[in-house]
Amino acid sequence: MRLECEQRGLPELHRLAIPHPIGGIKPPAVIEKAQPTVAELIRHFTSGASA
Repeated sequence: MRLECEQRGLPELHRLAIPHPIGGIKPPAVIEKAQPTVAELIRHFTSGASA
């Protein structure tokens, strides 16, 4: 993901990834996989940090 961002001229772009597989699993399992990423996203938006 980092290389693709750099190649597209966005090396500073923040990336978040949710572990796969997501498709074909029940909603509670999706929530369990996504929760750490959601928490990271919330921390990023509320921290005031630009990097």
